Order: sequence, then C-alpha cells, then structure tokens
Amino acid sequence: MQNNHHTVARRLKKLRKDKGWSLTACAEHTGVSKAMLGQIERQESSPTLATLWKLATGFNVSLSWLLNDEQQPMTFDFAHERIQVERLLAFDPQTQQEVYKLCMAEGAQSHSDAHRRGTFETLYVQSGRLDIVVGETQVTIKAGEAYRFDAAQPHSYINRYSGKTEFVAVINYR
Repeated sequence: MQNNHHTVARRLKKLRKDKGWSLTACAEHTGVSKAMLGQIERQESSPTLATLWKLATGFNVSLSWLLNDEQQPMTFDFAHERIQVERLLAFDPQTQQEVYKLCMAEGAQSHSDAHRRGTFETLYVQSGRLDIVVGETQVTIKAGEAYRFDAAQPHSYINRYSGKTEFVAVINYR
C-alpha cells in the first residue's frame, strides 16, 4: 500500500472538498475518526482495507477509484493485515463492477462494515478455504466453490486454516 498513500490522500482531500465536508463531517459520514482521516491525508498512516472500504462507502465511490488512477491490474499489499489485494479489473461504470484477487495468509482476517445499499459480492475460492461471516451467518467455502452475498451488511473474510487462501471477489454496485 506504500506506493498508493499519495493517491488515497489526494483523492480523500478532493472528495472532502467536492462535498464541502470538514474532517468532522467526513468522520460522521464515513465512520473513520477525524484523527485517522487527518493521518491519511497527511500520508502518516497506512489505512487498513476496512478503513478504505468505509471511505469508499461513505463517499459513494468504488474502492478501485479511491485506490488508484490507473485502469490496469495492480497489487496492494496490506502487510500489517497479512492480506494482498490485486485489482484485476478496475471499476467499470457500465457494468457497475470491479474484480479483485485476494491472498490471505494463515490466520488473516478482514472485517468490513456494510457497503452502500445494493452492493453484492461474489467470491470464488481458487485455493485453500475461507470462512465468510455475513451478519449472523457463517459459511465456509473451499477451492472450486463460490458464494454470493449482500455486502450492504457487516461481513468478514477469515482464513482459519493452515496455509494461504486465494480467492477472487467480484464486487457489483447497483
């Protein structure tokens, strides 16, 4: 994620300016603290994947748009979370989709607040096993299996198993 601090900081400032939001108003709309917002804008903090999702949801933009200007595939390393995210396809306004490949180390977890209403995720596990918790429901999917869910509710990805888990996430915004 180190190479993308500048892009995220610049986009966050632009979004706040376009909305006319102070750091306080931004914190209220995104659920990210004022202190963290300031650190991100000053490039003093490496935001977690969950924090980036909160920002994207609060501003009603795709995660892909928030992360990078480029359209080609690129990788984002959230080393502190032991998760690597490769953007395979940037957000497409026509299909309202973006596609990522995630690699989670053994024991890694990613927790997300609800995304904006109408957001669905389809996950396809390529290797390993993945526990998905959506609201009160927990599902385990293994290599070769897929699962679709309404992402407009809190959800988590958890690799409780030995070895890494690799999966593709198709995010569809309506």
